[in-house]
Amino acid sequence: MHNAKTPLRCLTICCSFAFLAAAGPLRADLPSVWNFDNLADPLTAAFGPGMLSYRDPGGTGWGPQLTQFGTASSFGLPPLPGGDAGVMRFPTTTPQQGYTVAHNTPANGTFVDQGFVSNYTLVWDVLWPSESDGAYRSFYQTSRTNANDGEFFALNAPSGGIGISGNYHGSLTPNEWHRVALVVRAADGEGQLHKYIDGVFVGGQGTTGSGIGSRWALEPDIFHVFTDENNETRPGYLSSMMYVDRNLSMDEIRALGGPHAGGANVSGILPVTPPPAAPHRIEIIAHRGESCCAPENTLASIEAAFAAGASHMEVDIRLTSDGVAVLMHDADVARTTDGAGSVSGMTLAQVKQLDAGSWFSPQFAGTTVPTLAEALQAAAGRGRLLLDVKVDGMGAAIQQALVEAGTDHTAIWPWRGNSTTAAEDFRNHIPGVEILWGSAPASLTTAAFDSLKALGVVGFDVGLGSVTPAFVDAAHANGMYVSAFTILDPPTMLQAIDLGLDAMETDFSAVLDELMPEYGDINRDGVVDRADAAILAANYGRAGDADWSRGSFDLPYLDDNSVTLADLARLQAHLASGGPASPSFAAGHVPVPEPGALALVALGCSISVVAARRRRRDRPVYRLAI
Repeated sequence: MHNAKTPLRCLTICCSFAFLAAAGPLRADLPSVWNFDNLADPLTAAFGPGMLSYRDPGGTGWGPQLTQFGTASSFGLPPLPGGDAGVMRFPTTTPQQGYTVAHNTPANGTFVDQGFVSNYTLVWDVLWPSESDGAYRSFYQTSRTNANDGEFFALNAPSGGIGISGNYHGSLTPNEWHRVALVVRAADGEGQLHKYIDGVFVGGQGTTGSGIGSRWALEPDIFHVFTDENNETRPGYLSSMMYVDRNLSMDEIRALGGPHAGGANVSGILPVTPPPAAPHRIEIIAHRGESCCAPENTLASIEAAFAAGASHMEVDIRLTSDGVAVLMHDADVARTTDGAGSVSGMTLAQVKQLDAGSWFSPQFAGTTVPTLAEALQAAAGRGRLLLDVKVDGMGAAIQQALVEAGTDHTAIWPWRGNSTTAAEDFRNHIPGVEILWGSAPASLTTAAFDSLKALGVVGFDVGLGSVTPAFVDAAHANGMYVSAFTILDPPTMLQAIDLGLDAMETDFSAVLDELMPEYGDINRDGVVDRADAAILAANYGRAGDADWSRGSFDLPYLDDNSVTLADLARLQAHLASGGPASPSFAAGHVPVPEPGALALVALGCSISVVAARRRRRDRPVYRLAI
């Protein structure tokens, strides 16, 4: 899919992390790294503008007394890749203790006007001993006075994961070195945390009322590490720590891999991507585009999502004062642009003057708010737009956007919860439109599904908590499909696939894509090749799951689980084009020809002339020495 971009990414990473002097005014994108290998001055950063000191508001002198410095070998710890690293042993700290980081970086992101750093990355090469395992352990604290709970913890469970607010992922094995990386984008109610252990994405928290707001933004000058307001700390060992005042990308974190004696900025053991864990493939709906990695509801996020493997896009739409549908989640533009005020109170010309990218990252400066017509044009031929319609009465504006984009109702799925009024509005203005519904019917009877079909409903987009196997089976039996929102971590993604979903919304399309076998990878060996074609040939015309789990080629119910020309076409298209042939959900209702001589000829051609294509997961991973 996007193998060719990898070397450029590596070049970007290496350049952006080159050593830069800290003198002069505050400058953005300056990493600070602490390695603790200068025993004469162990708290001094190896490079970068940051400064580390003991937090001691009472002047007790606890820091030098209780903090120890040495090497991994001198502490009797396991070695790190690359040699015998400098190590700081930190104790259990009280609310009046800990370590203070003066970050010396400028404000950015959503809370830039308050002087806060909203977007940043923290990396720790850390070892928790057995005595600390099974307890909450605070990684850092943004409150200057340590007056509230820490922002990020290791879980109080054996080999517990990392997170906050009951949302923990991954596993930290005691007495082993781990590289914990946290990418933070603080924004009122809609911020995100990206969590990694040893270069592997273990989960996200964010969007849709996440609460990752101003609490996670760094004050203009300092934050603290290894402290908490109610003593949720434990002893541990820190080999290196890095702070960067921007969001490192998933590729950058993966490239850093695990811990290394050279520091948190040096690539350690690189993660090995396992075979796809999901039994079959479902459709990926990118939530607000690839909102983990590009500003939400923009053309940039749409492009990023398709590049990451998304099948379709979920976008939010609102009306300007002059009646044009534009992409915007919030009623007020303040969170995601450099302006303020309601979308409904602005003309399209005024909305187009807004910068919708700088809040996310300087690289997106100048990104504009797209109209629905522009988004439709960007997605044309690649996937549908699932429209989260934020206000009533948008049917006419949606139809106008379809006309301007040169497309029709098959390019969209409008969604407005369970509003029959909205459904009537959509159908009145957009004949034939296929609507998604916001909850399962009260009863799973044919009559209940038929009543929704009469409104133009073809499927469901619901919260995962509403999804049961019985609901999914009943929907499929009635020719309707089921999608769930918004799933942000690999374990839950796999659980959702096991429920029989046809699609799911996520902010992390690339993560979900790598969990699933590729279209046409029947034997699930990571390669679409002649072996897969041979299995298809052997099972051609057979009903049921044949020799692979249902959905290997597309949605579970599309061909009634029989091996037909449609399966062959998808295999051929994937091999020939280098990308998955991803029809819309509704394509499953198109009649499929019966097997015949034409199928066998076409299959023979696919075996003889089409080269195998490897998945994106096989791309090389580059070592970094930042």
